[in-house]
Amino acid sequence: MERLSIYSNDFESLPEEIYSLTSLKELDLGYNKLSSIPKSISNLASLKKLNLRSNDFESLPEEIDSLKSLEELNLGFNQCPMCGAVGKVKVLSHIDVPMHTKKQVCKKCGYEF
Repeated sequence: MERLSIYSNDFESLPEEIYSLTSLKELDLGYNKLSSIPKSISNLASLKKLNLRSNDFESLPEEIDSLKSLEELNLGFNQCPMCGAVGKVKVLSHIDVPMHTKKQVCKKCGYEF
């Protein structure tokens, strides 16, 4: 399987088995209620697109940095897009972060968005 969409299901967590799908290239977890991703996300070495839009993330695990094939990361409408390892991912060709009408400052990392 190369593409998995678990879009808009109000999941608060995901089964660990998802992270054993090592041939995944696209994973759409948008519009759920996820607040964390397990460190085993690093198993998805072939992942090119990751949609985490409209969840409850405040930070992401450092293992995001190990996703060397990742090109697109959508973090729109989460708490803070830059906490954790996101700012360290150097291979991204596209990153979508929140658009707010009011400027916000993350209390953890100081990032303004």
